Amino acid sequence: MGKRVDWLITQLKIVGGAETFVQYIAPCLRLKGWDLRLITMISGGALVEELRQKNVPVFELDMGSKVDLSALLRLVRLWKQDKPDILHTHLYHAGITGRIIGSWLNIKSIVVHQHGPEVERNRFRSWLDASTSTKVTQFIASCFAVSHIMQNREGIPTQKIKVIYNGIRIPNRFDTAKPIEWQEPEGSITIACVGRFIPEKGQECLLDAMAILKSNGYSPHLIFFGDGPLLNHIKSQSQKYGMTSQITFMGARRDILEWLPYFDIFVLPSTWEGVSLALLEAMAFGLPVIATAVGGTPEVVIDYESGMLVPSGDVTALADALMMLINNPDLRSQIGEAAHQRISQEFTLDQSVNKILHLYDQLLIESRSLG
Repeated sequence: MGKRVDWLITQLKIVGGAETFVQYIAPCLRLKGWDLRLITMISGGALVEELRQKNVPVFELDMGSKVDLSALLRLVRLWKQDKPDILHTHLYHAGITGRIIGSWLNIKSIVVHQHGPEVERNRFRSWLDASTSTKVTQFIASCFAVSHIMQNREGIPTQKIKVIYNGIRIPNRFDTAKPIEWQEPEGSITIACVGRFIPEKGQECLLDAMAILKSNGYSPHLIFFGDGPLLNHIKSQSQKYGMTSQITFMGARRDILEWLPYFDIFVLPSTWEGVSLALLEAMAFGLPVIATAVGGTPEVVIDYESGMLVPSGDVTALADALMMLINNPDLRSQIGEAAHQRISQEFTLDQSVNKILHLYDQLLIESRSLG
């Protein structure tokens, strides 16, 4: 009996949470004995070659638009020739495409993975998701907050949603050398913020909080990692506030894990999140984190124990939290150690992989019992 699963994802060119999840988990499932093939609807991206080097076969559909019929026909032909036991989709367009074509071709088990809440999803998307949900065997939500949104917005039954938290490989916190480019300002507290420059990541709120700190005589150094459509706007704002010497923009990098151990504070100022992998990685390195109490973040961060939670968009609360951590090195150490322990116990890569494997085994048993 085969153990074949296809992972269908919309794209791998822009590396966000879902794409990073695929990068982490797919190779592990192959090592655990699953014949996993990754299909990306939009071709290209550095992750494609990285996954191939990790022995993950990647098939690129070369989709030119959301309704590229020739690419959809390639997907149909692929599954007619070699149909998987389980189809597991990631991101919205892959989720809709996979369930429609997969059910038409009688793929027995279709899993749709909802990584984030997509709070700005329009009514048409919600209607399409809800009206095709009967074609889905099992939904996976990255956290209970996302599960609740799926239930309330699309009407997905609770019993059809399984919560599987994102997990990471726990790093050796004391076994990394400082990156060659590291130029730590003398005597300054360093703050890290990782994320694409898009409205929901909230970097402007953090910038405004930095301006409050400056007006109160504080001069921490903030380092942004990421790119995106709002990058130039944030750069302009930092110039407007006269803080160019206090802020460094590193761009999108693949070596962030080499940098994280050397920061003093990590900030996640998002307006919404599922379970941020960047947050998990910062906590695993023992960084004290300040994060907005949105989405799945409060399921990860226990306020004033393994991190500090502030209301989304509350610049004053964010600035106050930063000043508190800057003024209290012992509190930074205490919170950072608790953060490391929490991730090591509850959010490991092995836990995520094992829960997916258990789900797959259940689906195989159920589908074979039905003939």
